[in-house]
Amino acid sequence: MFVVVVMGVLVTQSGSAEGCGAEWPLCDGRLVPLFTLHALIEFSHRVVAGVAALATVSLFGWVWASTRRLDLRVLSLGGLGFVLVQAFLGAAAVLWPESAPVLALHFGFSVLALLGVGLTAVVLTQLAHPPTAGPWRRTPAPPTLTRLAWVTLAYLYALAYLGAYVAHADAGLACTGWPLCDGRLLPPPAPEAWVAFAHRLAALVGGLLVLALFLAARRTPARRDLVGGSAVALGLAAAQVGSGALLVLSRLAVGATLLHAALAALLFAAVAYVCLETLPDTPEPAPSWRAAAEVR
Repeated sequence: MFVVVVMGVLVTQSGSAEGCGAEWPLCDGRLVPLFTLHALIEFSHRVVAGVAALATVSLFGWVWASTRRLDLRVLSLGGLGFVLVQAFLGAAAVLWPESAPVLALHFGFSVLALLGVGLTAVVLTQLAHPPTAGPWRRTPAPPTLTRLAWVTLAYLYALAYLGAYVAHADAGLACTGWPLCDGRLLPPPAPEAWVAFAHRLAALVGGLLVLALFLAARRTPARRDLVGGSAVALGLAAAQVGSGALLVLSRLAVGATLLHAALAALLFAAVAYVCLETLPDTPEPAPSWRAAAEVR
């Protein structure tokens, strides 16, 4: 799913969104596309997204058939649902021209699909290695830290959507300097410049929220999962700021764009992990026959 997210950005930034024409799932009426760069990029993205969708369906079926844990069932269901939604939006973007806000939603739902699958993998890993995670979630997280984590997660999702909108609205170079906008404290009176400037201010606030989350987690040293997760998030936030500067200074080079999008997805996933760890553990319910035996 992480590869799907990054390849989706590559399709947009390389101008390959119409590499297969206005056709889906075929590519210019062919099962195998012509060997042109844009067609290969677009078709490769479709293949990888299709494989990821099948894998997510399999993961969902396996989880629901083999465990009754609430967290695993909810996460796998969310992963499957968002995979299907982002696949529909991707097909719709090819078949019918869409506006920048709708196209930005495609990236947003791709990140949510990554989140569902990634956190499912986290819980499965914790179950496979109980000493590394079992005791932590049995100790309640401080309420203030819990609220801050969830607020930060919601804010970062809105920030990711705003960044995707900046890209699809071709506003990435509306402010050519960094951190100032064309050497000004306030941008010039152009809508694209204000959109780009708003994204920079929002990114600053997002970084401060992640910093506050890390400082709050440090006050609970017994919860090493919260301290470690927030520390990773803080490092990714700092790298994200640097990649944003590189993006502008390189004049939207494809490599810098991919790095910026990849770090945004990883940052969102790191904060989502902290949110997961603030929830109480949800052990698998005992089978009905065992509960009846205990009553007797």
